[in-house]
Amino acid sequence: MSKIKLIVADENTLGFIVPNMPRVFHVLHANVLKGSPYSDTGINSVNIPLDGHQYRLATKQDFIDYRVRYEGYFKEPWDYEWDEELGTVISNE
Repeated sequence: MSKIKLIVADENTLGFIVPNMPRVFHVLHANVLKGSPYSDTGINSVNIPLDGHQYRLATKQDFIDYRVRYEGYFKEPWDYEWDEELGTVISNE
């Protein structure tokens, strides 16, 4: 079973990629102070193409930094994929 990937895009947006739509991401929280052009209100957060974005798997610290509760994501059953430590860039398309 494929897992939902928890990601940080361009070091300014916390989001996720669902397995059946691997070329787009969805926003959990956007940090406009770090330069995110997205909104986490749902208006601009659906189906954002990954093309042209760098992203990496998110860590628990990212959830803390973006002020998003992580408890539901980091417990069994393991439906989500993340990085236990600060990871490297997955893509820089």
